[in-house]
Parts: sequence; structure tokens; C-alpha cells
Amino acid sequence: EGFLYGRGAQDMKAGVAAFVCAIREFVDCLESQNLQTSTKGANVESQRAQDSKESQKIQIPQSCDSTSSQNFNGILSVLLTSDEEGAAIFGTKYTLKCLKERDLLPDFAIVAEPTSVEKFGDMIKVGRRGSINGILKIFGQQGHVAYPKKCLNPVDIIAPHLSKISGHKLDKGSEEFEPSRIVVTDIRGGLEVVNVTPNDLKIMFNVRNSTQTSVESVRKYLEHLLAKAPHSLELNQSSKPFLTDKQSLIVQKIVKALESQNGFAPELSTSGGTSDARYFAEFGVKVVECGVCNDSIHAINERVRMSEVEALQNTFAVLLAQWNL
Repeated sequence: EGFLYGRGAQDMKAGVAAFVCAIREFVDCLESQNLQTSTKGANVESQRAQDSKESQKIQIPQSCDSTSSQNFNGILSVLLTSDEEGAAIFGTKYTLKCLKERDLLPDFAIVAEPTSVEKFGDMIKVGRRGSINGILKIFGQQGHVAYPKKCLNPVDIIAPHLSKISGHKLDKGSEEFEPSRIVVTDIRGGLEVVNVTPNDLKIMFNVRNSTQTSVESVRKYLEHLLAKAPHSLELNQSSKPFLTDKQSLIVQKIVKALESQNGFAPELSTSGGTSDARYFAEFGVKVVECGVCNDSIHAINERVRMSEVEALQNTFAVLLAQWNL
């Protein structure tokens, strides 16, 4: 019924298929135009023979015209990685490091993550929040509940401060980002008995942070809040936030390409989790994410509409053809 099913169909094999096919179409356009240029000046009969001979090798896309791809002047590359969902050690980040050493970093990048929501092209990502993981431990002294004066209950220590930790907004947010807030994911302590107080209490949390909040600012807030409480604090930034200038060439061009295909402009968003786009941003590369709808990723019977894959391919083809116009 117009769908392709399979693990990764939306996230993000559809995106890979779309940009690979768009690039193939783009290269075919270049070859066909080079062929037309090389045969100028030849007599009509020899030109027809040459055209007929070459047409057996090159299928000229219907989207090619006299202006298509003539204004592209640069290097067009594809980067495929299989570890984006994992440690991401030997994928995008490693490749960009090598490219930087060779002075070959790209100026612009598109990541074909599934960014659309209700219909294809209604949203693209121009940034992402970062992710800070935290472990807070409150130390006390274990004892018998019948003798509370001989105990130091870590629950009593943290109780007055918990409302200033769980759900606390670390910044006010902005036009591009929601406020960064502390989200408590786990609290545990004690021996799971009713007659012994805990010796310590462990709180785990995450902060999806905007560019306004850093690891240092999270640490400063919590250390000030718990200055008189015996504690330890571990913070780890697993991914950094980024924001691509909305006026940058890559954003403007992909918006124009989508608008020409769909008849409406996409929303420029920073919502969702993380992606490899963050690594491009770290290396100073202007990056945007654009892809099919995201409504079944990582789920049983993950699927994508064929029409969306074709629409995404067309969008990339238009982007390439009109890049420098």
C-alpha cells in the first residue's frame, strides 16, 4: 500500500537512498551536458551517431535542463557511517578529524535524519540540544530508625533541595530552544528495609541543554545549592548543543528546494534528541537535517512511504541543480 517496511526504513535508510539517487541523477546531468558540449561543432550526422552511442551508456534524467548543474563548482561527497546509534567513535567524528588534517573539511553538510512530522517537508532541523548526564550522591550515616539522633539520614539532607533540582529550569530558553531543565531519572538508597536509615542516596539525572547552558553552569548551580550538604557530583557531556545560522546558505537553499516541491516552507526546529550533525557543527561546518516523516522509527514494523522517499530525492536533486543560482 505504498510503504517500504524494514528496520531503519525511516531512520535513516530512506535518507541514504534519497541522496544517493539524487547524486546519481546529478552526475548523469553533468555527463550529459559535457557530452553536448563536446559534440558542438561536429557535423550533424557524426553528432547524431555520437549521441546515439553515448545514450546507450548514459540515461539522461528528465530533470536535466540547460542550466541544471552548470553552476556547481566544488566537491560533492557522501559520508556513510554504521555507528551513529552507538559509541560513534569510528564514524563521522573520526572522518571529520581526518578531513581536517588534510584541509578537506566541507563548508556545508546535510544529514538525512527523519525530520518531518505530519507530512514530508513540514520540518527540518537547524540545531539540536546537547545532553548532560549527572550522578549526584548525598552522604549520611546509616543507623537504626529508633535512634534518629544517632543517624544522618541523606533523605533528610536532600529533601529541602529536591524541588530545586527535579524539573528546575537552568535557563529561560530562546526562540530556538526550550529551557534547559534537570530531569531526574532515578533515585535510590537504603537496604529496602523499614528499620535502617540509608547510608547514602544516589540521584541520576539528565539535562538536554541549549547553547545557553553548559556543564560548568550546571555544576556551579548544584554545588552552590548543596554547599552545606556532604555530596559528590559527576557530570558528563555526551553531546554538545549547536545552532546553524538560519541565514546561512545551506539553510536558505534547502528551504527554497522544499518550498518549490511542496508549496510551503518548513518549520526550522531544534527539537528531538541528538544526531551526527553535532560533529559537523563542532568542526565549524554549517549543517542542516532534512528527511522523511518520523512516526515509526525503532518500532516494530518500521516503515516509510515510497512517495516521501521520492520527494526527498527530488528535493536533494533540486538543491544540487540550483546550488549556486
